[in-house]
Amino acid sequence: MKRPTASREEIEAIVHGNHADPFAILGRHPISAKGRAAQVVRAFLPEAKQAWVLLTPEQVHPMTRTHPEGFFECVIEGKELAGYRLRVTDGHNPTWDFQD
Repeated sequence: MKRPTASREEIEAIVHGNHADPFAILGRHPISAKGRAAQVVRAFLPEAKQAWVLLTPEQVHPMTRTHPEGFFECVIEGKELAGYRLRVTDGHNPTWDFQD
């Protein structure tokens, strides 16, 4: 598993449903990646087998599972994202897109 951008303690708190401010971790947040401006999108998707961040229909970025219970993230280099959607598949149903 890839090393997450959030602390293990915060991820565990999200996964176990006892984080005091989950939206401080989940969703889109500015970070620095390799010394450059970037955005990280984090989501807790316990039923997901795979997940992606959709910036446009042509710009699809795979998310990385950083916790076995379904915590995913995707780092996208560049300045702030105008907007995004998530795409998920659970391995049983068709893939679906939704607004995060």
